[in-house]
Amino acid sequence: MPYKPSLFAMVVSMIGATIISALIPLYYKQFFDLIASASLQESTVIAQLTNIIVLILLLQTIVWLLYRVSFFATGYFQTRVMADLLNDSFEYLHKHSYRFFTNKFVGALVRKVWRLVDSFERIADRVYWDLLPLAVRLCVIFIVVWGRNPTLASILFGWTAFYMSINYAFTIFKLKYDELNAKINTEVNARLADTVTNNINIKIFSALGNELGAFRGLTEKQRKL
Repeated sequence: MPYKPSLFAMVVSMIGATIISALIPLYYKQFFDLIASASLQESTVIAQLTNIIVLILLLQTIVWLLYRVSFFATGYFQTRVMADLLNDSFEYLHKHSYRFFTNKFVGALVRKVWRLVDSFERIADRVYWDLLPLAVRLCVIFIVVWGRNPTLASILFGWTAFYMSINYAFTIFKLKYDELNAKINTEVNARLADTVTNNINIKIFSALGNELGAFRGLTEKQRKL
């Protein structure tokens, strides 16, 4: 699989950066606890504060490096997959018969290919930059809170599960409307592309009124969704 190295670098760098970022506030807590402490000598406090500051700077540097790796790996991975999707779509389309192309709107076919590529990019970005860090951060938070207060961790887990369930149910409910909107959007783009391509025929047969009426009907249907 040609994507394995970049995918591995993406996942490892993002998980590492997220875990370290979630743990850094614990060192800030130690920092302020030492400042508020009155039981230690000043020299001891200064030495410990210096160590904490150096450690935080080191961890922040590691996080920055891991994010740079994730940006580079993501750019390579997504552009490679998108190019392969376009190539495969091109090959798949041109293996169809002549009748297939005569019975299909060219604009609709082109729109579907680009929607496939764009959808991959949007889904990959949402999963990688939103869902993966969120899942890792929640796991770290649950572990840390559970070690200090299991009751609070249980409440936090229950609230998170409830919130995600509501969002999932709403997403499933909205999915059918998104599918309809995507279908109509394809029809609108196909109608526009094909009327531009066949503009000379529209002028010869004075069909502008009919085409405009049909196009307005599609855009009105899309608006109502």
